[in-house]
Amino acid sequence: MPVKDRIKEVWGDKVIGCFGTPEQDENPDAPSSAMYPGRCTHVLESRMWYLIIIMALVFNPVAAETPFRKPMGRDWRLTRFLAPQAPPATAAAPTGTYQRSQGSQIPNPEVGVKNDVNAEYRPNRDPGDVQDANGTWIVRNVGTFSNKAVYTFSGDTLPDGLYASDYTVQNRLGDDGPRTGTLYNHRFDPANVQLSNGFVRLIVPSGQRPNRRPDKAISCAEIATTESNIISASVRTRAVFSKVPGTCHGMFFYKNDTQEIDIEYLTDPTSLSNNGPREPIPIWYTNQPIDPENPEDHDSTSETGPAPFDCTSRVHEYRIDWTPEYTAFYLDGIEQKRFTDNVPTTPGSWVWNNWANGDKGWSKGPPKGTADNVFKIQSIWMYYNTSTETT
Repeated sequence: MPVKDRIKEVWGDKVIGCFGTPEQDENPDAPSSAMYPGRCTHVLESRMWYLIIIMALVFNPVAAETPFRKPMGRDWRLTRFLAPQAPPATAAAPTGTYQRSQGSQIPNPEVGVKNDVNAEYRPNRDPGDVQDANGTWIVRNVGTFSNKAVYTFSGDTLPDGLYASDYTVQNRLGDDGPRTGTLYNHRFDPANVQLSNGFVRLIVPSGQRPNRRPDKAISCAEIATTESNIISASVRTRAVFSKVPGTCHGMFFYKNDTQEIDIEYLTDPTSLSNNGPREPIPIWYTNQPIDPENPEDHDSTSETGPAPFDCTSRVHEYRIDWTPEYTAFYLDGIEQKRFTDNVPTTPGSWVWNNWANGDKGWSKGPPKGTADNVFKIQSIWMYYNTSTETT
């Protein structure tokens, strides 16, 4: 219904003649004709524009619900109500600054809501997709596993089967000399692995002042399985990411740089591997290149996907399935990615860490200000097989 007809329907004879139709002009009893002779024309008076705008807002729910946007010219007041415009397209990242178009951090109705792992979580019960088959465990649509490990963190020390790493990563020195892009070495310090309130906390302390000397490094945190012979697995980590910029959170299988499966989250939105400083941070899913002769020249299999919008305030489940044929990555029980290239074939360990080396293209860091960067893990569920190979 046109706006003026809506106004007439509500206001009745109070608006007769104000729209200047010939029939109303000929009506001798029309209030507007009697009171304002000669003023009823086909041109709307300025007061009627205000009336139209008000009534359009009342009777047009689409316009009323349209979010306010920055004025786009002198006519924005009228078009704001009478002709709501489509939201502007999301601005692209500056060309040549960020590596590529990636997933966003968005409220996905199928992540953390419909499949609410917090509501369904039972710390002493296998997940719904796992069947206990008298000493083996069948993960639906994945396979059968001979071993199970569940790690929770209600005590004061790490549970049996996990240990805190204690070593330095020489980021700045490669086989051919100093590496470019990497500012600092980083060291995994057991003192940065702390248990409290049912979580293990992997901490990269704030206020660090590293330098480029070989004996100086950013203090970081890492835990790993004592089992180093894992050959296939379904591993679920329930965790909360940090909102403090300047580190990389990692959950991954590792034997060496050519036998590795990663889920990673870069906490600094200005990292060149994220979407941009004003864009949500994605999750990275990766199979590292398996070419043992020249891994740096062989492409990894890597994609990004959306992170839960509340990943820094609420527990979510991050899962890797590794079979001889593929790797699959899940978020809150929903498959996000599946790769059939660069699938590892060598047994190794499972690792969780939080680290920084100053690389602007990846972790950046270390964290500035007074707040530590803390990657919190609530529990780890592992179903896995081991190899008979000697490692």
